[in-house]
Amino acid sequence: WYHDHAMDHTRGHVLMGLAGFYLIDDDARDAELGLPTGEFDVPIMFQRVPGEMLDQTNDNKPVWTVNNTLAPYMDVTNRPYRFRLLNGSDESPLQIWTTTGKDDPRSFAPQAYVQRVGTDGGLMNRVAVTRRPERTRVRLFPAERSEVVIDFSEVSTPTTFYLQAKTTPAFIGEPVDQTPQPLIAFRVNPTLPSPPQFDPPGGRLRPDDPITRLSRRGARRRTF
Repeated sequence: WYHDHAMDHTRGHVLMGLAGFYLIDDDARDAELGLPTGEFDVPIMFQRVPGEMLDQTNDNKPVWTVNNTLAPYMDVTNRPYRFRLLNGSDESPLQIWTTTGKDDPRSFAPQAYVQRVGTDGGLMNRVAVTRRPERTRVRLFPAERSEVVIDFSEVSTPTTFYLQAKTTPAFIGEPVDQTPQPLIAFRVNPTLPSPPQFDPPGGRLRPDDPITRLSRRGARRRTF
């Protein structure tokens, strides 16, 4: 991702929206793995901004925005979506998960769980595709990225899911409001009779990185 670096004004400029994404893709590889592309590949930036920036004059408590919008919704259909998540805040770590209830952060959405497929270092080696987990969460520290897939293909009736989040302390003992809150609503309208599913072959996203032993042959010692 990129953002403004003006001396002494970086934080203010970023909070005003001067930030964005680079998306570097391998279309052939994505197609081979069944990773969503095009309109089904969505960048999402979370930012914690002062309430006064959103005309909340009665309460200037910091609030989380999604792509510079407060509590948006997204209409989706019954198929996998790829989300490029970014914590664009300068000081607040996040934990993120999906629920079936807007005001019930303990509820879990097994039909729309968050499945991490990539980190700041690129795609992960493999993902679990043989079973549905009881609960999944993704943690994002400031300026950290994470790629996830939410597969709505098992949703057969119009349903709304919520991407919940809570702020966690950046430092031990830091007073932080950790009350969970919904950041975005996914309104699923199943329109596909035979939807695709996210099921990479064998759960493998890329070959395991080989580790080779460093050879000392031909090494030279230099003194500076």
